[in-house]
Formats: sequence, C-alpha cells, structure tokens
Amino acid sequence: MAPQHDRPMFARITDKLFFGEFVPQPNDQNPDLEPAEKEELFKYQIEQARPEYLTTTSFAKAGIIAGENVRGMFSSDDGESKKVHKALIGLGILPEPSAVEKAAPGTIAAVDTTKIDKRFTNKLYFISIRGQRRLVGMLFFWEEECMRWRLLDEEMGEVEQAIEQAPQDMRAELEMRREAILMKKRQSPAERGRAVSQSHNAPPNYQHDERSAVPGDAPPDYDRKD
Repeated sequence: MAPQHDRPMFARITDKLFFGEFVPQPNDQNPDLEPAEKEELFKYQIEQARPEYLTTTSFAKAGIIAGENVRGMFSSDDGESKKVHKALIGLGILPEPSAVEKAAPGTIAAVDTTKIDKRFTNKLYFISIRGQRRLVGMLFFWEEECMRWRLLDEEMGEVEQAIEQAPQDMRAELEMRREAILMKKRQSPAERGRAVSQSHNAPPNYQHDERSAVPGDAPPDYDRKD
C-alpha cells in the first residue's frame, strides 16, 4: 500500500468523502481526468471571455456527466452540466457568476477546493459516486491551471511595467518576452507535455549569446577566446 503522503491531495479527499478513510482505490476508480478530457476542457475554457471561470457547459466538455444522467434518454449532458454548475456554486466551490461579472480580473478565485466537504455527495446526488470523484479530480486540475495562469499574469505585469520604463532599444526584447508569456498561457496540457519532453530529449545548448542571455539559461561558451 502506498504511503498516504505519496497520493495526490484530491485523491485522498475523495477517499475520505466516499469511503470514510484515506485508502487507495482500484485503477478504475481513479478520480483524475483522462488526458483527452483535460485537453477538451482547456480548449473550451481558453475561448471564453473569462477563461479561468468554469461555465454551465464546462462539465459536459470534460466528460464528467457523460452517461451519468439519472433521467435516462430524456436528459441532456448540457442540462446535467448546468445542474453541476449550480450545485458547486451553492457549495461555495465556484463563485456566483454575477459577482464575477462585477469583480476586477483576478480578485475572485475561480475554484475553491477547500469548500469540498461532506455536503458534496448530497448536493451532487444526481451523478454517480464515480462521477462525483471525477468531478473532484476535475476541480483540483482546474484550480492548478488557474494558479498557473495567475503566475503568468504576474510575470506579464512585471514585463509590461518594464516595457514602459525601458529605453527604446530594449523594448523589442521585452515585447518578445511578453509574446512568449501569452503563448505559454494558451498552451494546453498536452502541448506543455510535448514541450517538456522535447526539452529533455534535446542535446545541451553550448552556444551562448550575451545579447539575449538570461542568467542560468545556458552554460558559458568555453571555446570563446577573449
């Protein structure tokens, strides 16, 4: 049995919610989303006006309620997704849409997993236990994505401030850095995974250009003769 601290936090929370104690579950009860489901959710969210905030359609996009409809063929995925969205707002896990509309960007958390408690299973009674566990996994995944965006937004703010204060001959490089941050923000989980894989497989870069160097970005050029 794997040590408790080696298990993902969301997995331990779902164990406590649905099984009464923190114990590993069979693979077919893994609460995490499949890579394709994460990708589908991300691609849907990134096209929204406020990408960090889950919508009434997000849970259908992530496949959370596929096959979970308690009313059979007369119930739609979109309808069940709306019910999930409403239930999570009621629990305080998601913010009220009206509050989000009035708030400045970044001032209201998009997901608050600390609000997942014993009321969760009762509030989400209309989807199966497996569906509820997967929903918890989705919420933790999306909370991490939002944290990543917040860090990139902070970096973007620093770069934009630097652009305003920099002399003209340094702005081009800073603007390139800004574009790089924007590209990172739009990178899906699969794209980030491929980028990491390629960087690990790439040979070391022994070329060092002082004009565009960032401390620690490459080893010094030992062939250089001063």
